[in-house]
Amino acid sequence: MVAHEYRHKELLLQFQSINSVSVMTTCLKSIERHATTVYTREVFWDVKKEIEGVGALNQINKRRILNTMVYTLEEYENPNVHIIASFGRSTSKVSCQCNLWKKYGYLCKHMFFVMKAEHLKEMPDKLVLRRWRADAKSPE
Repeated sequence: MVAHEYRHKELLLQFQSINSVSVMTTCLKSIERHATTVYTREVFWDVKKEIEGVGALNQINKRRILNTMVYTLEEYENPNVHIIASFGRSTSKVSCQCNLWKKYGYLCKHMFFVMKAEHLKEMPDKLVLRRWRADAKSPE
């Protein structure tokens, strides 16, 4: 009986992830819209918090090293902590030293800040892990 309830809940959540549409509320609408199409509903809410966090970041410095743009960022009300994030223009690789992506498997606010600064409209596909994708259970 418990297994049946678990399976039912899993199917319901999967259905909601695939068939529901979120209202865009952040200033990065194209990135947020893309996130709603690729992530499961539950992971999307965590990702959305990171997108919203872009508003609390300030750019301290921006420099170019070969084909990579390196951003030094600070958080509002925490100016003593600097975070380095970067964007490889030739590879479209976005990275950040805060390691949230390595820990949880989704992009951090620093990476979204870089995407905004570089005018990206979608997250690089290689940074959306298969296990968090709305279509994860679909055959490849």
